[in-house]
Amino acid sequence: MGFLPLWLCCPLISGLCQTPASPLIIRDVRVFDGERTYAHRNVLVENGAIRHIGGTRLRVSKAEIVDGKGRTLLPGLLDAHVHIPVRPESAMHEAASLGITTVIDMFGGGEKLKAEKRIEAEDPPNMADLWAAGFGATGPGSMLGMMMAKAPPPEAGCGACTRRAEGA
Repeated sequence: MGFLPLWLCCPLISGLCQTPASPLIIRDVRVFDGERTYAHRNVLVENGAIRHIGGTRLRVSKAEIVDGKGRTLLPGLLDAHVHIPVRPESAMHEAASLGITTVIDMFGGGEKLKAEKRIEAEDPPNMADLWAAGFGATGPGSMLGMMMAKAPPPEAGCGACTRRAEGA
């Protein structure tokens, strides 16, 4: 049994995350909405969003057709804890190719945060959406807190120590 996530259907017509010029119908697909499964459904996608899920009689004139027979349509996946590189473009392309439509990057700042904010503002095609959590926070007894407590003093010159001295 194959899976056909929604993020995979759009590139068949006009490119991942780009709004198709015409309506799209995914025909005779099993739909999983996160809680239930519905067999033999036609799904209408207009302007990049699902507009209607109906039986196999659902028709729209001039719609592009994707055959979903034997496949399952899933919601896009969210990865809520990733550590992406300073130049995140290739990582966001890879995430989208794996069905992950949204990622939340943990612990970033400086040039990395600038790149993340640029990507977020541009919303480029063929990439997962990117959210940045910013700098990490920790409390007493946490793993990072224990690591920082054992670190050499800031004058030793280690990067983490410098961050600790800055208030991280």
